Amino acid sequence: FSSCFLSFLPCCQLFLFVSACTLIIIGFLTFMIGLVADVIAANRKLLQDIQYHARRAEYDAVYRQIQKEKADSQAGTKENNC
Repeated sequence: FSSCFLSFLPCCQLFLFVSACTLIIIGFLTFMIGLVADVIAANRKLLQDIQYHARRAEYDAVYRQIQKEKADSQAGTKENNC
């Protein structure tokens, strides 16, 4: 019985060692995936902010152009009426 137990012990330790290494690797990969996800989220927020400001600037420019055209057309009709 003791010889059987002693022969089983190294095999069990090897299995535990491999299992521990596997779990450590999985934990490290999970941590790295979390870091990548955090960087992606921060990048997405920056891109959304940039897109908002770019669209707002474009809409403001279009609005100013429309207002300028309205003012020019109103000034033209006033000159024609006088």
